[in-house]
Amino acid sequence: MSSLGSHAYDHIADTSGWPSSAALAYRLAIQQGATPAQAKDFAAVQFGESGFDPNARNKSSGAAGLYQLLSPGYVTRANALGGVFNPRANIMAILPDYMAYYRSHPTLVPGAAGAAVERSGMGAQYYAQGYQHLPGVPGAGPSPAAPGTLATPGVPGTLPTVIPGATIPGIPGVRTLNTAALSRRILGSFAQSGNINIMNLPQWTNAAYQTTPGIPARTIPGTTLPGTPGIPGTPVETPAPATDFSKTWLSPGFAVKGLPFEGTHGKAFNIRGGSDNWQSENAIDIYMPKGTPIYAPVSGTLGNTGPLGGGRFAGIRTNLYGDGQGFYFAHMSKLAPGIKAGAKVKKGQLIGYSGEANGVNHLHFAVENGDPRSYYGGT
Repeated sequence: MSSLGSHAYDHIADTSGWPSSAALAYRLAIQQGATPAQAKDFAAVQFGESGFDPNARNKSSGAAGLYQLLSPGYVTRANALGGVFNPRANIMAILPDYMAYYRSHPTLVPGAAGAAVERSGMGAQYYAQGYQHLPGVPGAGPSPAAPGTLATPGVPGTLPTVIPGATIPGIPGVRTLNTAALSRRILGSFAQSGNINIMNLPQWTNAAYQTTPGIPARTIPGTTLPGTPGIPGTPVETPAPATDFSKTWLSPGFAVKGLPFEGTHGKAFNIRGGSDNWQSENAIDIYMPKGTPIYAPVSGTLGNTGPLGGGRFAGIRTNLYGDGQGFYFAHMSKLAPGIKAGAKVKKGQLIGYSGEANGVNHLHFAVENGDPRSYYGGT
């Protein structure tokens, strides 16, 4: 791939099948000297940041617009150009940083620029998801050949880009002494007998220890993104079919730790905590990396949706009702655009991304009737 500035592009590829905001980002990047592949990479970032919605706003952080501008420098630049919700102004406020990244990284890795510039903690694979929504231009598959040129040797296109898999190391469980519980045991003994039998201290101390469960290591498989086609006659890698989310609402393989009506899902525990309901008790905890996409398991209507609080109630929650069943998702880090109480969603529609609570990355998932494990699997 040629580096930025080495040549100009006097032809803009057909982006008629794209969201209008992505097509605008592609054209503006080309005008600033990006290659077609780099311009497409820049446009694809919008899916991960805003779902191509120029009016998107993160209620928690205040980040706004197509590229979720947040820092004062970006916001000031966008406001000077027309406002953060103006698509062109939002794009031009952050495009210089992407151009600088592409100049210093002439070998394109899909999504890597988004991971570096946005600094959201999400990796290249997350931002490369936007490619599946941008068909018909370099990097998305073959274009129709002109009559009479099929036998003309092609100029090789770029090879498919392989993003290697990675293993996320596990986190061991932590055994800590609950000093408050030990103190209550000692004071209770003193209140009953008027003295403290020091022979009981080892037993009391051992009983006051508690263990926070560890998180097992997880291997994320690698993926291959299609190459850029050359002139007709050059073989092009056929893109893999998109994942069919009509059959699954969450990628399989994550460990299920918290079980229905046990531990923090137990009835007595939740009565003490003031959350005695099916959302808290008929639930499982599914351990997964923060930012894992969550999709609607059925078509239905969203109920109570919004921030939970902190500690064991950290993150964002939403309720979904459909197919005669209630579903509850908690500790999410971010909601998808348009996800709010009263909204109608389709089966397989993105509703948000997983988060954490009490320092543990996981999704709390509950159903009103039956066993929540029957909707996901695992024991």
